[in-house]
Amino acid sequence: MLGTILEKRYVNEGPGTQPYAKLVGEKYNEMYYQARAFLKDDKIYYAILVVNTSDSKHSAAQSNSIADVLDSFSLQYDAKNNSLKDISVYQDKTTVSTEYGMTFDLPQEWSKKEYGGGNVYANKDGDQSISVQVSSAASGDTLADWAARQENRFKDTYVTDYREVQGSKETTIGGATAIQNLYSWTMGDKWKQTYVVYIIKDKYKYELSMTYPKASNNETMEKQLANWTHSIQFPKEAMNRSMSIIQDEDDLIDPDRKVTFTNNKYAYSLQLPEMWFDGGVEGSSDSASKLISFEGGQLEHIR
Repeated sequence: MLGTILEKRYVNEGPGTQPYAKLVGEKYNEMYYQARAFLKDDKIYYAILVVNTSDSKHSAAQSNSIADVLDSFSLQYDAKNNSLKDISVYQDKTTVSTEYGMTFDLPQEWSKKEYGGGNVYANKDGDQSISVQVSSAASGDTLADWAARQENRFKDTYVTDYREVQGSKETTIGGATAIQNLYSWTMGDKWKQTYVVYIIKDKYKYELSMTYPKASNNETMEKQLANWTHSIQFPKEAMNRSMSIIQDEDDLIDPDRKVTFTNNKYAYSLQLPEMWFDGGVEGSSDSASKLISFEGGQLEHIR
């Protein structure tokens, strides 16, 4: 930074004063700065304040305000004092605020992914993820009934030898009554687990889940799950005011219903489970190649 140096000295004055090195200067006649360096144990702490205005050095009021801010710097931090807020850049977590009136904490290295039917966040390796799915609660629906339907849907997706269900259990998340469950499944090799929480709050259904390898360190995952669930909050001001009805497609899909897929160009048709279309169909209806995805596999037709 340097530029024109206006003051450079070591300050150790007055009772209780924290000794520090002081550097004051200006640069390009439009940037005034004051920097202080504090030594404590084996670490050096820098407090730097920059004012981007050419006349700041001529204003006594501004100079005094700068001094007041820097004078408030302390090498002491009382974590129990609620009037103090930790605004340090380094954190081991980051707070996510959604449009659905919900906030929660994630490990610092996690990020949002551009896939999935809702808000999906994952770690760098992609083997751990969190999914947030929100839909409107139908009139008369209950938390217990909804959680039971979701559990049965999971059981219907995987055969007995390839799935495990811990069973539903009532709990409290962010001050709201919730039902939690733990699902495990495999496609024949490695097992995965999904810890899921179901919440109905203010006419909306919240399905919050964390998925990870079953072989993960139990103690580490239990701590991570606890940190996540304990951080979940529902501040009213976080809700997007434009939120309206969000249809839950699971309520519309009949697992036994079939739909007809027709390719007019190549003169064939297929009777397929309606649920398979929920997984996605790639390619136009009359293309030579057709890929239909479903849970656990895919059907591909190539002319």
